[in-house]
Amino acid sequence: MTEDIGLVASELLFFENQVFYPVGSLLNSFVSQVWLGMGEKNSSTASDLLFEMCQSSDQPSGYNLYEIVLRTGKGAAYGGWVFGSDFEISDRFISGHRIIRTSFRGELLDFGFAPDTGQYKLISGDLKGLSTGEIRELAKSRQRTPR
Repeated sequence: MTEDIGLVASELLFFENQVFYPVGSLLNSFVSQVWLGMGEKNSSTASDLLFEMCQSSDQPSGYNLYEIVLRTGKGAAYGGWVFGSDFEISDRFISGHRIIRTSFRGELLDFGFAPDTGQYKLISGDLKGLSTGEIRELAKSRQRTPR
C-alpha cells in the first residue's frame, strides 16, 4: 500500500514529463486522512488521503487546492483535485463516493466522483461571480507547467 501511495504522490509532482508541483510544495502540504466512500469507514479499507497544497503567490485569496488520493484494499489511485475554501465532506453520495463541498467568493461548489475518469470534478456551481479572465487565471494556476 505504501508503494501505491508513493506512485500516486509522484503523479502530483510530474505530469506528461513536466514538473507540476515542486517537491517542497508536496512536502509542505497538509495531509489528512479522510473517508470518501459509502457508509462508515471499513477497517479493512484504508482511508483516502487529502493533500491541502501550499498556496502560491499567484493564487487568489480563498483559492485553496486539494489533491485527492483514493485508497482501497487493492491499492491507491489519483482521485483528482478540488478548489476553494471551507472544505467539507458531505453525507450525500454520487457514484459511491461522498460529495465534497467548498466555496469560492461566496458561491458554494460541489465536487462529485466521476466514474468515467475515476476522479472528482465540479458538479454544482457555475462560478457566476467570476469574469472570463479570472476563470482563465484560475485554470492557469492549476496547469502543470515546468519550473
